[in-house]
Amino acid sequence: MRVIELSQHAQERLQEITDYYLLHESVERTLRVINSFDEAFAAISERPLFHKKYISHQFHNLDIRVYLHYKTFHIYFVIYPESIKIAEIFHLKRESGKVELKL
Repeated sequence: MRVIELSQHAQERLQEITDYYLLHESVERTLRVINSFDEAFAAISERPLFHKKYISHQFHNLDIRVYLHYKTFHIYFVIYPESIKIAEIFHLKRESGKVELKL
C-alpha cells in the first residue's frame, strides 16, 4: 500500500464537503460521509492501478486516475512511486464545467 497525501486543494474540497453536510444534514450523516472518504482513500491506496486512467493535456507525464465515489463524487489522484496524491474531489451534481487539477 502506498501512502495517501491530499493536495491543499483536495483538503479544501473535503472541508467544503464536511461544512455542507454539517449545515444541511445531521452530524451522524456527516460522519458517515467523512468515513466513506477514508474508506475510498484506503481502496485507492490498495489498488491504485485498478481505477480508470484520466488523460490530462496539462499533466501528460503523470499517471492520473479517477475513483468513482458513489454516484456523487469523482476523486482524481496521481500515482507516484512511493505515494498517491489526491488532487481533486469533484462533486458531479454541484460542480459545473471541466475538472481542473491543482497539484
